[in-house]
Amino acid sequence: MLFLFRTNQIIFNLLLLLYIGILRASYFWNPINVPAANDGALSVFLRDAIGNNTLLEGGITIFLLFIQAFLINELTMRHRLFNETTLLPGVFYLLLTSMLQDFFPLSAILLGNLFLIIALDALMSSYKRPKSAGAIFNTGFWIGLASLFYSSFGFFLVLIFLGLSVLRNFVFKERLMLLCGFLVPFLFMSTWFFWQDGLGGYWQTYFAEQFSFLSFRYDQSSTFLIKLALLIIVFLMGLFNGYSFNKSIQTRNFINIVYLTLFISGLTFLFQPSVTIAHFLIIMVPLSLLVTARFLSLNHSMAEFIHTVLFLTVLFFQYRGFDVFL
Repeated sequence: MLFLFRTNQIIFNLLLLLYIGILRASYFWNPINVPAANDGALSVFLRDAIGNNTLLEGGITIFLLFIQAFLINELTMRHRLFNETTLLPGVFYLLLTSMLQDFFPLSAILLGNLFLIIALDALMSSYKRPKSAGAIFNTGFWIGLASLFYSSFGFFLVLIFLGLSVLRNFVFKERLMLLCGFLVPFLFMSTWFFWQDGLGGYWQTYFAEQFSFLSFRYDQSSTFLIKLALLIIVFLMGLFNGYSFNKSIQTRNFINIVYLTLFISGLTFLFQPSVTIAHFLIIMVPLSLLVTARFLSLNHSMAEFIHTVLFLTVLFFQYRGFDVFL
């Protein structure tokens, strides 16, 4: 199956719709009830608008994932992260975000991932561009917007400050642009709640109560441990990928940003209250790029075999559940 996506033909992105449709089909006749946790203000607005319409929610989720996969592929091709042009990053993003049924609902993290991808693209676009005020401001703006869906995305402000230092010389004005872009969405949202006479409640609910240290919600069941083990295996596969990236300074800088993104997303586990296994969605953007690197380091037949095993395993557990061997 992977050979279909080892191409630079953008039209093949449409096959991602079929791919994600197969992975997510079970949700339409067996909806997963995962309670919303730590939703930001914009996530609450969207949830209220959708209500309990499972068909609409599932359709929006599939379309959102398709857009995200397309943008990840565009990012890797535009900035030449890999030695070959490929659509595999989008494939593995879809596979990783569909590994567990806990990931199936339209969650705040999934919505925030969209703007994280756009922010990374804007950040990389500022490399060696003398006039990058728009890209720098937009990077901060997209991270701020992501934070309004899920507060933990606010930690990526550290990422873009560090990433800008990797890509460009220190210029105080550029850091100020970045910060202004980040704050603009919060200014608009605060203005809205001020008009609604709820500014105090807004800051209390969506900020003061959104941060806690080492607050995990987990159990010791075998099902939970199997899910956690599966995620850890994929994480290690991406972290130690063994891929020989392009030796150019530009590529090395971009890959450093990908690793920084993974590191910062890992830090969010420490400060987000009531962390559940669904929080692992926040690492899937950088992890999909690194897992792609792992598969590109393998010969084609081995990569096809491992992907097929992973794909069938994901489908099996979606339809049979993780309790089947317990």
